[in-house]
Amino acid sequence: MYCREDGTPYYIGKGKGNRINDPNHTMNLPLVERRKYLKTNLTEEESFNHEVYMIHVLGRKDTGTGILRNLTDGGDGCTGNIVSVETREKLSKLKKGKKFSEEHKNNISKSLTGLKRPEEFKNKLSKTLKKQYSLKERKPTFEGKKHSKESKEKISNSNKGRKVSEETRRRISEGVKRTLMNKNL
Repeated sequence: MYCREDGTPYYIGKGKGNRINDPNHTMNLPLVERRKYLKTNLTEEESFNHEVYMIHVLGRKDTGTGILRNLTDGGDGCTGNIVSVETREKLSKLKKGKKFSEEHKNNISKSLTGLKRPEEFKNKLSKTLKKQYSLKERKPTFEGKKHSKESKEKISNSNKGRKVSEETRRRISEGVKRTLMNKNL
């Protein structure tokens, strides 16, 4: 359950694992202290039933029956759903080239500022980033992911003639120096 500042719920959802803390969600992620587990260790069916029950009891704003921002009556999750290659390609095309306004970027930044991440999340992220970035080689080492020649060409062409500010050059230089110093420790 996600709660407003006054403690009233605005979203009820069925989650799995650490989904309650997942920022890639259709609903705005509240501060940690306003995220609550209603029940744990339920079967899939029990979880969906409880979600439907809670949404029914609290009601939805869009239907004029209550206080929740849920857009469905619940119980219709897609756990275990396998998305076809065609669907993934369609979704990929929709997202490619999408630009966000500065206002939208600022709103995202504000919503994430001060966000407290659980230690488990921080450890997982750290492990992933260490795997992807090797200080020895000083370059990304994305395992199993290689750019095609066409992709490399596009990246190269997009960077040609690009002007880098003095501030950016200084920050890159400092970062490289820090990396080299850490490597020598």
